[in-house]
Amino acid sequence: MCCQIFSSFSIKLHSPIAIELLEVYQGSKSHPHRMQIRFQHAERVCQPLTQGVDMSIPLNITSRDFPLTEAIETLIRQKTDKLEKMSDRITECNIVIESPHNKQRKGKTYMVRIDVKIPKSDLVVKRQPHNDIYVAIRDAFQTAQRLVEEQSRKMRNEVKVHEEPPQGEVKEIYPVEGFGFLHTPEGSDIYFHRNSVVDDGFEKLDIGTKVRYVSVPGEKGPQASTVAIVS
Repeated sequence: MCCQIFSSFSIKLHSPIAIELLEVYQGSKSHPHRMQIRFQHAERVCQPLTQGVDMSIPLNITSRDFPLTEAIETLIRQKTDKLEKMSDRITECNIVIESPHNKQRKGKTYMVRIDVKIPKSDLVVKRQPHNDIYVAIRDAFQTAQRLVEEQSRKMRNEVKVHEEPPQGEVKEIYPVEGFGFLHTPEGSDIYFHRNSVVDDGFEKLDIGTKVRYVSVPGEKGPQASTVAIVS
């Protein structure tokens, strides 16, 4: 039961908070009322670590050559949560922070690598080392956000290209007046003007002619801004 709490709040088993919760748990497991107090205590202690973080994708955080603090891990989770909200296509996110030894540099430097898993496209961010770990994380996630945004925009454009306009048929046509009505698959009628028919095809229309159309709001209801005869 105690391990479930640690897992729910993403707490390391040997951290000071985990030790404190373990002491509360051991002192209350024999009494139901104290057990409830233990849960309330867990929520109060862990809320600062998890506030604003609502992760639903698998997140793997790895540190190499240095220990990862809870503050840094919480920051990464918050930034990953923001990244996830930018695209519902992200399936996994892997973060690696290294502190490589470099004889030419004085002091520690930190390099952040972010791997964002998206169907048919994996986004990889690998920034130059920086001596401030917070700046290194910030710069890496800014690049990741830009790549996710570009990928999302690309996917939206591809969907627009592949989407075909709905198909209907001519229900009424008035050649002299130069307009008519289309009958849609949903059972409604849409007004169209002769100028909306592509390739000057208004004269080719008859009752029952199959067409594709683009519907837009009009003053008196929906109307077809574009009408194309289905060949």
